[in-house]
Amino acid sequence: MDSEANYTTLVVDDDNDIRSAIARILGRCGCTVTEAATIEDAIEQLEPQEFEVVFSDLRFEEGQMNGEDLLDYATREHPTIKVVLMSSVMNPEQETDLIGKGAAYCLQKPFFKNTCLEVLSKINQAS
Repeated sequence: MDSEANYTTLVVDDDNDIRSAIARILGRCGCTVTEAATIEDAIEQLEPQEFEVVFSDLRFEEGQMNGEDLLDYATREHPTIKVVLMSSVMNPEQETDLIGKGAAYCLQKPFFKNTCLEVLSKINQAS
């Protein structure tokens, strides 16, 4: 694959440092990146903009919508968007379940540019 993938992406994570780091990685991969701190903010941004890929943390604070909620929304309302769910704690059964619900990919945090390029390449091949 090329060293760049030109996707319009949305990064959703409630940790500012992690969100910014992932946005920088995706930017270095050639993506145009927008950031959101909450699932609610992400959903608001999905309406007026056309994102091709969403990278979302799976876990958010108790009582908040989470990455699985965003996956459910995106597969129902924006079925062409590829959703990549990320977590530092994800077991194989959970990953299989999320892929079955429509996630394009599940990533274990932390990850680096080569991992992003690999994921974006697989998304491109599946399109």
